[in-house]
Amino acid sequence: MALFEMFVAACIGAIALCVIVPVAQFGARAAKATAAQRAQRTAQEAQARAAAERQAERERQEAEKKAEHERAAAEKARIKAEKEAARAAKAKERARALAEKEAAQIAKEQERARIQAEKLQAAREIAEYNERALKAAKELVAIKKEKADQEAEAESGTAQNAGQAARDDASEAREERAKTISSRKPSPEVPRPFSGQVVSFTGRLQSMRRAEAIQRVKNAGGRAFADFPAGTTLLVVGANPGQKKLDKFDNWIGQVRKITEAQFLEMLKGA
Repeated sequence: MALFEMFVAACIGAIALCVIVPVAQFGARAAKATAAQRAQRTAQEAQARAAAERQAERERQEAEKKAEHERAAAEKARIKAEKEAARAAKAKERARALAEKEAAQIAKEQERARIQAEKLQAAREIAEYNERALKAAKELVAIKKEKADQEAEAESGTAQNAGQAARDDASEAREERAKTISSRKPSPEVPRPFSGQVVSFTGRLQSMRRAEAIQRVKNAGGRAFADFPAGTTLLVVGANPGQKKLDKFDNWIGQVRKITEAQFLEMLKGA
């Protein structure tokens, strides 16, 4: 009985050994396989993280390069804009300086032309005065000669008293007229409402042509011009006046008096 039990126990032990050992080996292989799979997953995850980090680094570097390129382009554009602005400012300054130089040259030419016109006008007046003085001198010489002849006739006793007195009166009258002309004094009997006036016209006159108006001013003792020279004292404004002359009048206000055509005609009535 004891042997049988020992036999049974030995058989059970052998069976258990046959079952447990394979099971243990299978478990060890399974654990090893699981560990290998876990290690593989860990390695794959590490590779994936490394790949993601490399991709992120590449993207960061590309982003930095792009940002640097944009900054360089913006700086280049700023420098170009500053250069363009500097060139534009220089061109504007050159244009302004050129305009000022041209304006100064024009003003100089206008001043030279005005002075030349004034000199020409003065020369004309001097020539007219010399012509009148020469004419008066000739008349005075003729009068003196006539008086000398008359005195010679009176001394010889051949002159008649009545005729001599008449001729003397006529000679004195002519001498007085010649002296008046030579001294350029207007006759008190002739009204000269424009005496000492320099008259300019602008616009169309309704009552007469401009040439006639200029001549009537001269006949009335004044000087008249179609333009607007320096020294003008009266500006006669007709229909549709020229803006240029009105602008000059605005600049010379206080020196020039502006009158209408009706006022001009009223002044001519005294001539």
